[in-house]
Amino acid sequence: MTRNEQLQKVLSSFSESYKELEILKKELIGKKVKIISNYNGQQFGSSKPKLTGKIFEIKSVFYNNSNVESPIGIFIEGHLLGLSLSEVEFIDD
Repeated sequence: MTRNEQLQKVLSSFSESYKELEILKKELIGKKVKIISNYNGQQFGSSKPKLTGKIFEIKSVFYNNSNVESPIGIFIEGHLLGLSLSEVEFIDD
C-alpha cells in the first residue's frame, strides 16, 4: 500500500468517526444524566463536594482519544470540566 493510499484510508476512517460522533451528539444533547462517579467539577483537588447522584442535562459531546475505555465525553450544564460516558447513567424522561 502506498503512502497516499494509507493516508486516504486514515482520512476515510476519520471521516466516518466524525459522522458517527455528529449522530451521537444529536442523540445525546439535551438528555438527562445522573452522576455515578466521584465527579466534583474539579480537575484536581477535592475541596468541592462530590456530585454523585445529582442529575444534569448534557450540553455538548466530544471525542477524547486519550481515554481508550470510554472515548466519548460530555459536558453538563453549569460545568466546564468534561466527563466520560462511563461516569454517568442516563435518566429516562
